[in-house]
Amino acid sequence: MGAATTLQNPNPKDKDTNKNDINGGNIVQDAKCTPKTRVVFHKTHKCSSSTVQNILLRYALNHKLNVVLPSFGNYVGRLTKFNASDLEGTAWHNAGMAYDMFCLHNRWNGGEMRKLMEIPDKARPVYLTMLRDPVELFRSLWDYFAMADHYGMSLELYALSNKSGELLNDRIHLPDYGRNQMMWDFGLDPQNFDNPKAVMNKVKEIDDTFDLVMLTEWFNESIVLMRDALCWKPQEVTSLKLNVQRESSKSKLSTEARNALKSWLWADYQLYNHFLAKFNQRLKSYGHDQMESEIKRLTGANGYAKKWCIREEVPNETLPPSERLWGHGLLGYRINKKSVTCKFYGMLENKFLDYLRAVQTKKAAEMKYDKIS
Repeated sequence: MGAATTLQNPNPKDKDTNKNDINGGNIVQDAKCTPKTRVVFHKTHKCSSSTVQNILLRYALNHKLNVVLPSFGNYVGRLTKFNASDLEGTAWHNAGMAYDMFCLHNRWNGGEMRKLMEIPDKARPVYLTMLRDPVELFRSLWDYFAMADHYGMSLELYALSNKSGELLNDRIHLPDYGRNQMMWDFGLDPQNFDNPKAVMNKVKEIDDTFDLVMLTEWFNESIVLMRDALCWKPQEVTSLKLNVQRESSKSKLSTEARNALKSWLWADYQLYNHFLAKFNQRLKSYGHDQMESEIKRLTGANGYAKKWCIREEVPNETLPPSERLWGHGLLGYRINKKSVTCKFYGMLENKFLDYLRAVQTKKAAEMKYDKIS
């Protein structure tokens, strides 16, 4: 199935690495629950979702789980909403492979997702997603896709503009990125962005579907809650931060421009504020002392992973083309190539997906051979 991706302790004295987590301490086993191996993660844009995706893909690789994959690329539904038929023609679809994990960019389509992932005689998947403060998300989106070049102005000027006409109208230059990006990702069409009933119905749909809605601003707390929901081991949710933007490349916003964006992004704020309240309640139920203890353990383990796996943090554009992240103003990593494990921690999304495509192509061929035999 490929190399395991649990980070190994570099201390040669610790030969039995199964007795140590990546923090060098004892692994805490959760005997109170059974690990969940069926997961749907709706990957939203510019919400730290690539880091969460990497955690999930490494878990799937280690546990030989079947992952939803298109024949190429990293989207299943971009301008159009996700449809289970998007997978037709892939080797794994043709072999009748049942899927365990979904963690790709898509335009959400709940009915089609249930058709694909809610399989008779199998446990319902745990549904996860991630949200971010809408102004910060839009700022990140603007810088990542170099939208200033498309609109011919700074984010400050765009925020204060009337956003109309051929030059400034939203989603003209980049049809799949723009206003209310989270609502767009969840399948709400732009003509309903200012329709209170449609917006509230979409918020309710998401609330009824998702078991945990995480928040970028509380990333560590979100990962702790995700681990709790999935009953995974602590070392299985460690990560390196991916697609991090350099501070020097971030657009600046005045208070006036920020307030203008808040008003313009009304639909996304209805979504975000609803789940912010729920997230705070979930933190309260989890318990402050327990959360602090878990975050301390998580940040220590992540710090160890960073120290062992990252040789250097550099501007993304200084890396060899094959190792560069897609996007503008990002920090990249020079990874410790002596470690197979570190390779997966820092692997580019499309490279990881290509690796899994090769794994599943082989598995699909073996399935078809077994049927013939």
